Amino acid sequence: MDARPENPVPVESPLATTRILVVDNNKTVRNGVADALEFIGDSPTPEKADSGSEALELLEKAKETKAFDIVITDLNMPGMSGVELAQAIQEGNLVKMGTLIMTMNPDQISPEQTQQLIDQGIVAAILPKSGNFTGLLLKQTTELAKSANKPPTANP
Repeated sequence: MDARPENPVPVESPLATTRILVVDNNKTVRNGVADALEFIGDSPTPEKADSGSEALELLEKAKETKAFDIVITDLNMPGMSGVELAQAIQEGNLVKMGTLIMTMNPDQISPEQTQQLIDQGIVAAILPKSGNFTGLLLKQTTELAKSANKPPTANP
């Protein structure tokens, strides 16, 4: 006999209501990340920007209506790096949940620099665009969404 309920209650993905902005000057990467979040991560269609300055414009406009929850940005972009974008996001309080930085070359940023950015709340993580990138990306975005949606704990 099958122990599963006849009509299981669907479980909504933590990303189902999460507003995400993907920033990368490489159109193929930008679209690939957005597609992965939408189709595999069950996220609403992420919005996209091809530069840090375009991202800041979108983030400022969104702050007046419905702010973005998560920004996923490339580390190396012309004009404004992902770290500079993440710092501007933090200074302007432009994102609700956090910023993730992705990079083709993780050696471009030291473990100490990465930890400092995380400790200062500038980024939630720095992800290598290699290996199981999609799995890491989905794990990190889901964790950010879950932590932001946790009910407050009562203090005795």
